[in-house]
Amino acid sequence: MPTVAPGKRHHQPHASPIYNNLVPAYQAVWPAVARRRIFAAIRSLRIPAGAKVLEVGVGTGLSLESYPTNASVTGVDLSESMLAEADQQIQSRGWDHINVMPMNAEELTFE
Repeated sequence: MPTVAPGKRHHQPHASPIYNNLVPAYQAVWPAVARRRIFAAIRSLRIPAGAKVLEVGVGTGLSLESYPTNASVTGVDLSESMLAEADQQIQSRGWDHINVMPMNAEELTFE
């Protein structure tokens, strides 16, 4: 296990029962509430071709279809069950410009 600096909390991706149990409710309610605002916010960024984008807290991937296909998008989240939903969406839509991974936003560990 990596050493954590004194005073810093170390959060690993986890399979919290709370997040696991929230996935169905999240998928049923949240898209209706937030989809238009998320899409508008991402479109307003005018992400240029070839850009590398990091989405922290990607969850089930609600925002993923709003990213331009000519940008490379990486989504991170602590909830592996939510990431499984996002990954299923990525695979079913054939998005090769997007990937998701379990990771703590407070301790990004890209190789």
